[in-house]
Amino acid sequence: MGAAWRDTIGRKTNFNQILEYVKEIRGMGMEVCCTLGMLEKQQAVELKQAGLTAYNHNLDTSREYYPNIITTRTYDERLKTLEFVRDAGINVCSG
Repeated sequence: MGAAWRDTIGRKTNFNQILEYVKEIRGMGMEVCCTLGMLEKQQAVELKQAGLTAYNHNLDTSREYYPNIITTRTYDERLKTLEFVRDAGINVCSG
């Protein structure tokens, strides 16, 4: 599942709906992978509790070159999301 947004802040209704989708898909016995942009720690925990299997969040390039191609978020913000996902016990898929 993917969403075209920078992060989930201010999208509580949308995020809650995604949690329900994750639960429903897991209920069918399938694994679930999402890419939802940057997450806060609690959101990663909630996704894990809903049954999320993996989270995709790409770094896109090296730290040194990153500012040349990405201006909407920092490299460290990306790493923080990956840390939250990993700490919640969700598999990380990142390129």
